[in-house]
Amino acid sequence: MNFKTKYMARNYFLRGIYWLFGCTSLLSAYTFIKWQKAVYYTDWTFKNINLDNPNHVIWVIDNYLCVGGVSIYWCFLLAIVIDLILRKILIKTN
Repeated sequence: MNFKTKYMARNYFLRGIYWLFGCTSLLSAYTFIKWQKAVYYTDWTFKNINLDNPNHVIWVIDNYLCVGGVSIYWCFLLAIVIDLILRKILIKTN
C-alpha cells in the first residue's frame, strides 16, 4: 500500500473506533437515565419496592429495565467492557 492508502485506512479505522466509543457512552448514559427513572418512578407498581432489598432491585431490572429483551444491567456492563477494550486497543495503536 502506498502512503495515501495507509493514511485513509488508518483514518477510517480511527473514525470507527471513535464511533464505537460514542455508542458505548450513549448506551451508558441511556442506562443511567432509565435507572434514574425507575428509582424515582411513582407508578403503583413501584410504591412498595424497597431499593435496599436486592431481590426488589433485580425485579425492577428484569421487568422494567430492558432493551430489546436484554436486561439494561447487562447492556451497561457490556458497554463498559467494550469501552475499556477499545481504549486499550487505541492506546496500543498510538
